[in-house]
Amino acid sequence: MAGINFQYDNLPSGRWFRLLHIHPGLADDPLVCDLVTVSLDSSPPYKALSYVWGDPNVLAEITCSGSQRPVTVNLFDGLQQLRSPDRVETVWADAICINQGDNDEKAHQVNLMGVIYDRAAEVVVWLGKDPGNLAESAFEGLRTVNAAIQNGTHMIESVVPGAALRMPKGDGSQESSSFPVQQRRSNLRDILKTHYLRGIKGLFQLAWFTRVWVLQEVGLATEATAFWGDSQVSFSEIAMFILFSMTDEHMDYALGQDVKDIISGSPYYAFWSVWSTYNKRDSWVTRCPSLKAYSEYQAAECRIDFLVVLEASRRFNATNALDHVFAFLGHPKALVPTAGTTLVQANYHISLETLHSVVASRLAEQSLNFLVQVQNQPANLKSNCTAPSWIPAWNVNNPDSPTAFWEAWDASLRATTRPSFEAQAAGGRLHVSAILFDTVSCYTDRMEKSDFDRSTSGPGRLAEQCWALTEESAKTRPHVYGDDALLSFALTLICHHRSNNTGRAELESLLALFVRFCAVYNGDFWRAKLEHLGISFLNTPPMGERRIVAQFQDYGTNRRFFVSSGGYWGLGPSLMQEGDVCAILFGADVPFILRQTAGDGRYRLVGQAYICGAMYGEVVESLEEGKASYDKENICLV
Repeated sequence: MAGINFQYDNLPSGRWFRLLHIHPGLADDPLVCDLVTVSLDSSPPYKALSYVWGDPNVLAEITCSGSQRPVTVNLFDGLQQLRSPDRVETVWADAICINQGDNDEKAHQVNLMGVIYDRAAEVVVWLGKDPGNLAESAFEGLRTVNAAIQNGTHMIESVVPGAALRMPKGDGSQESSSFPVQQRRSNLRDILKTHYLRGIKGLFQLAWFTRVWVLQEVGLATEATAFWGDSQVSFSEIAMFILFSMTDEHMDYALGQDVKDIISGSPYYAFWSVWSTYNKRDSWVTRCPSLKAYSEYQAAECRIDFLVVLEASRRFNATNALDHVFAFLGHPKALVPTAGTTLVQANYHISLETLHSVVASRLAEQSLNFLVQVQNQPANLKSNCTAPSWIPAWNVNNPDSPTAFWEAWDASLRATTRPSFEAQAAGGRLHVSAILFDTVSCYTDRMEKSDFDRSTSGPGRLAEQCWALTEESAKTRPHVYGDDALLSFALTLICHHRSNNTGRAELESLLALFVRFCAVYNGDFWRAKLEHLGISFLNTPPMGERRIVAQFQDYGTNRRFFVSSGGYWGLGPSLMQEGDVCAILFGADVPFILRQTAGDGRYRLVGQAYICGAMYGEVVESLEEGKASYDKENICLV
C-alpha cells in the first residue's frame, strides 16, 4: 500500500514497532503525520486503531514523514477522526505502521500484535462514516435497553382479564365470572422504538463486525471506544447489548427475527468466543459488572481453549486466509503452557495446507478436541481421497456443517481423571487410541434450519420423526435407557450438558420443560405416548418450551438423529451411513463417527456425535470395570 515516494526504514530486531504521530489540524486540513520507531518496552502512551481497511482501489493521500502516500479512504477517515485540533495524537494503525510489502516484517509484527493492542492506552474502534445518520439513534437505543435490563425496569406489571369461571349461586344455578389477573411483562418492544431498531440493525450490519482481526484488537483492549461518524459510545455498551440479545428471552420479540438473526451471527460469536475469553485483569470487560459476571460464568461452566477462538474465526472475513489463525496469536490460550511460546509463529511464506497441518499436529499434543472442527464433504470420505479427513480448514465455514461442540463433556474422561493419551501425527495420518463400541444402525433425514420453523410446528414434527425411529428400532433392538427413555430422548435432542449444579431435580425440571414442548407442538401426537409412560400434560411449566426449541435447533441443524446397533440414541453428522463406527477417542471429550477404509485399522473421520449415555466416560468406565464386550485399540485416522 506504500506510495511511490514513501520508503520504510528497516525495524531493529527484537520488540520494536512504529507509531504514527498525527499532527493537529481541522477537518478540511491535509492529513500530516510522521512515523517513529520505538521499543515496545519503553513506548509512549498511544491509541490503537481497529478498523476495516476498505476498498484498496479507493484511496486518499496523506503526508507521512515528508512523503506522499496513499491509504484507503476508510483509514483516512479514521485518522481524521483521531486527529486533534491542537495537539499531536500518537496512534498505531497496522496498514501504515507495518510495511505490508515485506512478509518477514509483517510476520514479525503480527507476532507482536497481541502486545501492541494489550499495551495501548485505548483501542479506538472506527466503524466508518454514517451517511444514513443512524449512529446516534443506534447508540441511544443500546444505552436505553442496557440500562432498562440492568435496572430491571424492562419488566412492568399489567392487569389482564382472567379466564371465565362458572361460579355457583345460592339457588343452585351458576353464573360466569372473570377475575383480573396481574402479570409481569416486558416492555422492551416499547423501548426499542422503530428508529432505534433501524439504527441498531444498521450498526450490526457494518463491515467491521465481519473482520477477523477485530476479535483480537478489541479483546485485548484496556479501554475501547467505538466511533460511527461523529457519534461515539463505550464499546461495553455494544457488547452488553449483544449479551442481552442472546440471554434475555424477551429480546426475541423486541428485536424481531431479522435483527435477531444479524446479531446472532458474527457479533454473537465475537463476544461469546473471543471478547469475553481474554480474562484480562483490567479491561473494558472487567469494569462492566454484567460483562464481568458473564465472563466468569462462562469460565466456570465451559473449558475455554484456543479451539473456541479458532471456531469463531470461521465466521469472519480475512483478506489472507492464513490470518484465520495468525489473527489470534495474541490470545492467552494460543500459548502452549509447557513451551512458553505460541502454538505457531506467523509466517506468510507457508501454504494454507501446511499451516493447517502444523496447527492440527500441535493441537493433537494437548487434546483431540480439534477434530470436532472438521467440516468434511462427501468427496473427503471416499476411499480414494488423498486429503486427510482429520485436519480442519479453519478458513472455511461450510453452511451445511453443524455447530461444533466439545467444551462441556468428558467422553474419554480426559478432563476429570486425565488418563494419559498419545496421538502421533505424521505424513497426513493421526495415530490414536480408541474404543470402537458400536455402529450406526438407522437414522432420520438430515434436519435443516428451515425444518425448525416454529410457525409451522416444525420442531414438533422433527421430534415426532425422531421418536418414531426409536419406536421402530425398538422392535428389533431394545434401547439402553430403561425407565428414563423420555428423559434420555429429551437430553439427546438438546445435546444436554451437565452444569456444576446438575442433579436429579435439575433433570426433572428439564423433563417438565420437554413435556411442555410436547404439549405445545402437537400435543395430540404425544398425549397417548406420554400417558403410556405415566406422564400428563397437567402441571407443566406455563412457558419455557422455547429453551427446548432453541437448543434442539442449535445442535440438531445439519445433523441426523440416529439409533445404534447397541440401542444408543444420538445426534450425528449428516454424512453418516449404516455401519459407520461409534468411537471414543482417548484425548477427545465427545464421541465420533468413523468410517473404515481398509482392514488394517485405518478410518476416515465422518464427524462428531452426541450419544446419550456415552458423554461422560460411561463407555470407558464399562471397559475398566470389565463389563464391556469391546476393548481399547490403536487406530489410524487418514
